[in-house]
Amino acid sequence: MLTAVILAGGRSERMGADKGLVILLDRPLVRHVADALNVVVQETVVSVGKGMTAYYRNVLGGDVVIVEDSASGQGPLEGLSQALGAASSEYCAIAPCDTPLLVPDVVRAVAGRATGHDGAVPLIHGYFEPLHGTYRREAFFEQVRKRTAQGMNRPIDCYEGLDIVEVEEQALRRHDPELLSFWNMNEPSDIECAEQRLSQMRSTPSSGAWPP
Repeated sequence: MLTAVILAGGRSERMGADKGLVILLDRPLVRHVADALNVVVQETVVSVGKGMTAYYRNVLGGDVVIVEDSASGQGPLEGLSQALGAASSEYCAIAPCDTPLLVPDVVRAVAGRATGHDGAVPLIHGYFEPLHGTYRREAFFEQVRKRTAQGMNRPIDCYEGLDIVEVEEQALRRHDPELLSFWNMNEPSDIECAEQRLSQMRSTPSSGAWPP
């Protein structure tokens, strides 16, 4: 069993609105991500900002678990801590709420590499993508709590002592040639670009990309 953890508690300062709830074509960004992950996982946990549960429940329905940050502005480790504590699977696949072009086979490939290890993380253009990794829940949760208590707030700070496998980008390009799964929507102008991409993906499903 695999749990999806969607992080939707960021500040969204450049977007000017809560990113997960921004509408792309006919659905909020978080709904695009959840629909892509539903192809791969058996459970979904969404971590949202303080006081945002009702808004996300309205767009996600009752089939997902929603958890809130205990305080605002704490960074991704706070969201991860809340979500990992609510998950029930041995492994959790992480995804940000603002990656609507996420390809399910990319998630599946990373999760497959994590099996038997504490985690697997894509290495894209020479950099880790920790918020697209799959982790053994118990081991990673322990490190997240420890680093949070030490005042750290980066997921990569939690890798010390864990058996983390690197997933090279070439392996992921087989499923997602342009690596669109890792494209974050940060500004309003990104929405128009994403709309064009999604329209293309929907019109040419034979391309192998996921058409939400």
